This record gives sequence, C-alpha cells and structure tokens, in this order.
Amino acid sequence: MSSVLLDSIVTLDSRVLADHTTEAGDAFDVADYRQKVAASLEKSQLICVERNGRHVAHTYFWPLAEGRWFVGAFSVDPAHRNASVLAEIGRRMAAIMEDKGIETLESHVYRTNTLSLAFHEKLGFERFMENEKGFSLRIERARIAGSALGRRLGRRR
Repeated sequence: MSSVLLDSIVTLDSRVLADHTTEAGDAFDVADYRQKVAASLEKSQLICVERNGRHVAHTYFWPLAEGRWFVGAFSVDPAHRNASVLAEIGRRMAAIMEDKGIETLESHVYRTNTLSLAFHEKLGFERFMENEKGFSLRIERARIAGSALGRRLGRRR
C-alpha cells in the first residue's frame, strides 16, 4: 500500500473519529492510529471512493472467523455523505461479500458517535452487545436485501 493512500485514510479517519474517540474517554494518537491502520489493512479488503481525484470515503474489513468479518472503518467525508458515495461503497462491499462468502459483518461504534450509530442502523445493522463506551453491531448478508442499503443497491442494478 502506498504511503499516500495510507495518509489519506488516516487523515479522513482523524477528521471524523478523533472527537468521538476522545469524548468516549479514549486517546486518539495519530501516529499510533496510523500503525494500527497499516497493520489492519494487511489483512483487509479495502474499498476507497474518490471524487474529482480526491479520497472522500473508505471502508475496510477483515475475517474474524469462517463467514464472519469485522468492519474496521467506514469513513465518509462529511461533504460527500450522499447516495452516490454510499451506493458505490455498498455495491463494492456486496460484491466482496459474495466473492469471499461473508455471511456476517460486525462493527463497533462509540456511544458518542450518534451519527455513525444511526448510519449503521439505517444500513440494517442491529445492536447485539453494548458496554459503557459503545455498541457492537452486525448485519447478516441475507438481511442486507431488505435493508436500506439493499433497496438502494437493487434500484441501481
């Protein structure tokens, strides 16, 4: 992976995650975060979206167990939170899920990140665990078709 791409991922994540991380009582150290992202991407499927030559969104996810994968990040530049970007990520994510036999995606969201929590739930993720800092969410591939994401993808095929 190029350092330019890694820098753009870390920069976007820093913009959209640092405040929520701090509000939740955890530290957001950019250098440490960059190392964690680099290590995570070695085992991940990465989807990046560009608009006008600029990195505006990404997601990456890696295997936890047979058919079960974890979403390490789902970041979208606030100026590009629109149906076009969501649909592109969704189509590419659905293709990877099919290709890799992914049955379940799991994710974690801080309680302080109410926008991300609402976004996950709009996509069809359901809460299955929680603690004082946040929620664990998941979506089954079979459930995606009936979710907002699945309906949006169905209209674009």
